[in-house]
Amino acid sequence: MHNFSCIPVQLIQGIDGTVKKEPNYELLEKAIGSKKWKLLQSRKPSIKEQKIFRQSSHLAILTGKINGITVIDLDGEAEQDLLKQGYELPLTPTVKTQSGGKHLYFKYDGRLKTATKINKNKNIDIRNNGGYVVAYGEGYEWLHHINDTELQEVPDIFINMMNTGNSKAIVSHSKGNLSESLTDAYSKARNVNMITFLKHHGYDVQQGKNFSCIFHDHEDENPSAQIVLNSKGEFRYICYSHIGGKGRLNLSLIDLWSALKQIDIKQAIEEILAFEGIEYKESKFIIQQKEKYHFNTMRIGDLSYIKNNFPYVYKYLHLYELELRALMDYAESNLHGTKYSYKGQAVFFLSTRYASNMFAKYKRASSINNNRAKTLLNILCTLGVMKRIPYEKLSTYVQVKAKNQNQERVTNFYSFNQLTDYVLSVADQRAKTMQENKFKVSTMTKDILISMFGEEIAEKVFPDGRVQSDNYKRFLETYSNIILKNIGNKGYTTKQEVIKQLHLPIGERKKEYHFDKVINEICNLYCLEFSFANKEIKKRFNIEDRGRKRLIYRA
Repeated sequence: MHNFSCIPVQLIQGIDGTVKKEPNYELLEKAIGSKKWKLLQSRKPSIKEQKIFRQSSHLAILTGKINGITVIDLDGEAEQDLLKQGYELPLTPTVKTQSGGKHLYFKYDGRLKTATKINKNKNIDIRNNGGYVVAYGEGYEWLHHINDTELQEVPDIFINMMNTGNSKAIVSHSKGNLSESLTDAYSKARNVNMITFLKHHGYDVQQGKNFSCIFHDHEDENPSAQIVLNSKGEFRYICYSHIGGKGRLNLSLIDLWSALKQIDIKQAIEEILAFEGIEYKESKFIIQQKEKYHFNTMRIGDLSYIKNNFPYVYKYLHLYELELRALMDYAESNLHGTKYSYKGQAVFFLSTRYASNMFAKYKRASSINNNRAKTLLNILCTLGVMKRIPYEKLSTYVQVKAKNQNQERVTNFYSFNQLTDYVLSVADQRAKTMQENKFKVSTMTKDILISMFGEEIAEKVFPDGRVQSDNYKRFLETYSNIILKNIGNKGYTTKQEVIKQLHLPIGERKKEYHFDKVINEICNLYCLEFSFANKEIKKRFNIEDRGRKRLIYRA
C-alpha cells in the first residue's frame, strides 16, 4: 500500500441516508494506544500497527504532506459538469467511491487547504493536510492504482476553483486545453470552424455562397470557391476551377492552411489549435505507448524467436499474424491521450463488424469473416496479449465518445500488453492448456474458458458476470452418463455412437456442437482418452476395422 500513513475507518449510515466515514477508534486504541488518529500525521504506522488496521472493514489514507498527496473529491455530477465545460480528467491515481464519485490523487500541493464544496455546484471537495480519504474496502475500487500510475500535479482548474469558488470562471485557463497526441490534435483541428478561422486571418469567405479562390496563384475572375459542410458536419473548402477545370479542389481546414502557408501538416495543426487556445504537445504517456506498439511489431516480425521459446502460443500468433498486425496499427493510430487509458495502458474501441472489415482490407480478402474476427479478439484476450476493458470501468469521457461514434454497434474496449517474455510465458502456458484440452476455436464460449481456466480468466474475456450456464452443465451431465455407460459395457465408445444416443429435440449439428464443448472436460473429470486408436488400442478392444477410428476410453 505504498507505505502510506493510514488509519482504520468504518462507514456509518445516518438517518438521512448519508454515509459518514469515521475512524475505527477501537482498532486505533488497540494499535497505537490512543484514539487520536491525528498522531499518525507526523509518522507512518509500523508493520504491526498496519496489521491491526487491516482488521477494519475499510482503510483510509491520510492526505497532505505526510503522504505527499492532495486528493480532489468529485461527488454527484461533478465529472459530467467538468466535461461539459471542456475539461477532461488527467490520468492520475483514481478511486471510484461507494457513492459513484471519484477520488483523484495528485502530488502534494501546499497551496491548497482541506475544504468542502469549493465550486458553484457544491460537489467538489479538497482533502489535504489534516484530512483523509477512504481507499480500501467494500464500495471503493481503484480505477488507476497508485502503485502503477504516476501522480500528476494538481491542475490549475482546481487551484483557481479554490480561490474563486466558481468553476466556470477558470476552465478556459486550465491545463485541460492541451492535446497530447497527433490523433487527438488532428481530430480537434478538423472540427475548428473554417469560416471563423479564415476570417480571423483576413480572408473574405462565407458559407453557402461562391467567392473568389483564396490561393494567390489562382486568378479566379468568376468566383468558383465555396465552403460547405459534408455529411459528417465537417467544413470543406471547395474550388471548382482550381485544377484547370478538370476537377475540384476539396480540402479540410488542416490541408487548406498547410497549402496556403506552405507549411507541413503538423505545423498547420499547431497553428489552428493555437487559434482555439489549445496547445499540442506529445505527452510522455503517448511516447511510451508508441514504443510499446513498436516493440510489439518488432516481436511479431521475429516469429522464429517466439517459435523457439514459446511454441504453444506461436501456433496462434502465426495463424493470426496479419490480423494482429492490423489490430496493432489500428490501436496505435487511435492513441488519443491519457483520458483514453485504463490502468496506465491506452484504450481503443471497435466493434466486431468494424474489425472484420479492417482485417479483410489488410489481407486484401474478397470476403468478410465476422466469426474469425470475433474469435481472434477473444483468443488474444484469453492468452493475455490483449485485455478487454469492462465499459463501466472506463472514464465518463471515453464512454460518451464511444457512444457518439458507434451509436448502432456493439462496441468493445481493449488495451494491448507489451509482448515481453513474461507476457509471452503466461500466454504460452495458456496456449498449452488449450492444446491439452483439444480446444476448438469454433466452440469458444465462456463455458469452455471456465472449464479450462476458471471463472477469473473467463470473466476477463467475457466480462458479463455470467457463471457456467445451466445448459452447459446439462449437456456435460447427459453426455457423461452416456459415455460412462458405454465404456462400462464394452470398454470404449465413439462420438457418433454417443450423439446417436442423445435423445433431445435438437438437430445433429447442435448435438455435435455441444459434444465438442464438453468432451474435454468429461475426459479430465473421468480420466478418459479421446484419440485415434493405434494397433495396441484396437487389439485391446478387439477392433478389426483397419480404418482410422477415434475412440473414447479409460486412460
